[in-house]
Amino acid sequence: MRRTVPSCRRLAIFLLCCLFAAGVSAAERGASYLAALESITASELQGHVEYLADDRLEGRKPGTAGSRAAAAYLARQFAEAGLTGAGADGAYYQHFRPDYRNVLAVCVGSDPQLRSEVVIVGAHYDHVGYGTRRNSRGPIGRVHNGADDNASGTAALLEVAGALQMLPESPKRSVLLIAFDGEEIDLLGAAAQALHRGTSVDARGSDDTRHVQMVADRQKRPFT
Repeated sequence: MRRTVPSCRRLAIFLLCCLFAAGVSAAERGASYLAALESITASELQGHVEYLADDRLEGRKPGTAGSRAAAAYLARQFAEAGLTGAGADGAYYQHFRPDYRNVLAVCVGSDPQLRSEVVIVGAHYDHVGYGTRRNSRGPIGRVHNGADDNASGTAALLEVAGALQMLPESPKRSVLLIAFDGEEIDLLGAAAQALHRGTSVDARGSDDTRHVQMVADRQKRPFT
């Protein structure tokens, strides 16, 4: 986990820089910009990872009590960051069958002409629960904590959410932050979002998707 946290911080800062470059004018990149970057701390990232990867969440398998606890934690963090829920009627959850839920929040763009264009920053928060021969190369029947798959990416997502609110003005384009459920089961959460778009954001413009996936991946696979 100690290797994961520095990678989380680097990725969160990288994503935030991308958002700033796309939606903040040069005049606005001053003290508030630096304050937002400095708000992304190793201690906060580690706190998120430690909670999500704790044994008590039992590996965050979709549809389980551990998964629901993780979703509640994410919704609470979005709310504390001052972000609006982006589900139906302003809720933080997007429910889909059988008993799964994406967690969504939005930072509405400041430019009336561009706010309908949506930058999506996503990370999946689910994992596999207890290891089986189908999903594990490790101990069978033991909790698979998923610190790197993908509590680390989800932690980076939460830090970006908090840093966005440090700006005196939001980026010109809206930023939709999604913690996906069901990634470990055929990408169900992403499919639910793509098919139904059950969010409060008017996404008629082109979407630019950033997916925060396994930021300390030992195989160093490219982000997807």
